[in-house]
Amino acid sequence: MKKIFVFIACLLLLSCTKSMQDDFICCECSKPPTGKLAWDYPVKPGMEEWKQFQSNEEMVRACQIPENILSSLSTEDLTAICLQYPLLSDVFAFNFLSMGAYKLFNDFNGIRELFKRKEASTELLKHYNCLMQAFEKKSFIPVWHLEFLIGFYTQKTDILSKEDYKKMLQSLLFGHEKEIVHYDPDFSYPYPYNFYARANVINKISPKSLEPYTYNGNSVIAYNKEAMDIINELSYKLTK
Repeated sequence: MKKIFVFIACLLLLSCTKSMQDDFICCECSKPPTGKLAWDYPVKPGMEEWKQFQSNEEMVRACQIPENILSSLSTEDLTAICLQYPLLSDVFAFNFLSMGAYKLFNDFNGIRELFKRKEASTELLKHYNCLMQAFEKKSFIPVWHLEFLIGFYTQKTDILSKEDYKKMLQSLLFGHEKEIVHYDPDFSYPYPYNFYARANVINKISPKSLEPYTYNGNSVIAYNKEAMDIINELSYKLTK
C-alpha cells in the first residue's frame, strides 16, 4: 500500500500540466477533444498569480465557479469544468480516499453542484469510456481522476436506477481489464481507484454482498487481496 502512494506522489508532479488536463476534454469518442470550456478558471497553475498564493485555502478560493454561472451550466459543461479543476489531484494526498473525497466535496462548489445532477453519471462515463478506448500508460492520472469521481459520485447519490449502476460497473470493469495489462507487479495489488469505484457501485446494486469486507460495518471497503477477489467476482457476476 505504501508503494502505491509513493508512486502516486511522484506522478502528481505531472497532473497539473495543460497537456495532461487536455486529455479530459472528450465528451464523445467520435469527436476529437476541443479543449474549450463554457467557463474557465481565471487563475491556474503556471500563471504568475497562482505562484503568489501562500496556502491551499487561497488556491481553493480562486477556483470557485461564480454562483450565477454555476446554476446556468449544462451538466455536460459542468462535468468538463470539474475535470479541469486545478486542485483535483489533492484527493491523492491522503492515506484514505474518503479523506480526499471529503476535502474535494467541501472545497469545490462545482463538485457539489455536479453531484446533485442525475445526468452527471452519463457525462462522467462518456469521458471515461472515451479515455479507456485509447488507454495507455501515460493516461493513468486522468483515468484515476475519473474513477475516483465515478466512485465518489456513486457513494454520495441515491438517484440512479440499478440499470444505471450496471452500466457504470460495465465501464469500470472494461477499464480494469485494460489497466491490468499495465499493472506493475512490484505492487501488492492493482491501483486502488478502479477498485474504489467498483466497490461503491456494487454496494448500490448488492449492498449485503460486501458487508463482510467493510470496516466496522460502515461503507469503507477494506483494500486487500480477499476484498479485491470478491470485487472482481461480483463485477463479472453483476454485469451479466
